Amino acid sequence: MDSLLPYCFNEVKQANLTYLLGANSAGKTTLVKKLANRLILEEKSVAIIDADIGQSSILPLTINLLYINKPFESLAELERIEWEFIPEYEMNRYVIDKLLKAERKFVGKARKEKDYCLVDSMGFVEKGAGIAFKKEEVETIDPDLIIALERAGELGPILELVKPRYHALKFEVPIEVKKLKRRERKELRNGKFKLYFEDSRLYEIETKTSSTWKYRVVGLYSKDDEFLGLGSIVDKKDDKLSILTPVRDEISKIEFSYVMVDPEKGEIAKL
Repeated sequence: MDSLLPYCFNEVKQANLTYLLGANSAGKTTLVKKLANRLILEEKSVAIIDADIGQSSILPLTINLLYINKPFESLAELERIEWEFIPEYEMNRYVIDKLLKAERKFVGKARKEKDYCLVDSMGFVEKGAGIAFKKEEVETIDPDLIIALERAGELGPILELVKPRYHALKFEVPIEVKKLKRRERKELRNGKFKLYFEDSRLYEIETKTSSTWKYRVVGLYSKDDEFLGLGSIVDKKDDKLSILTPVRDEISKIEFSYVMVDPEKGEIAKL
């Protein structure tokens, strides 16, 4: 990835908002980190939007706005300014609308408050639905620069749709970047989930749910609709749910996801 840095960096310095495009395991997060650290060394203020909900560096099923104050190695080290719950990995209309709403909000804030913003996007680039989603995502956040990392021409249809309006740099994924298998990506998600639930407590809340509730992930919200974090349903008596969560704030509302996570073992199923 170091080989791409000189070609990307000069272009990134001319762009307030840079969007990283690529399939899963294309090296987007690695390049984002390298670019951000270079900008910090030049005393620029930088934001990163971690928008890869399936392989988030912070926590799966979330999108995060992060601010950088010093050189770093992992996105998990960074200051989280805002985050939002995305209840599914599959890109149905509800998920797309919620994700794009959060991206639009975070981009607007970062453009006002930071010299540079880098968007680490999800790897949903498959033909048909993936192409349509990526076109909509690009048009929603309106980047100054797109950096595309591809292996075998998979990004061509997307770039053809957005290139007339948006400036894009396309590179082959460096050979040292390993393409992870589905099982390996799941193991990485599970590591994030297990770490997140380490210091958890039980919280009870009354609400109705379907018959499929055991270990179902929920998004937890305050009375002002502020997203507080995730929980996993571990017990149910009548309409009272017992939720395991590290959240310590008062919880007023929940949103059900389509993912089931055992806090000790990790992801076990998807509805």
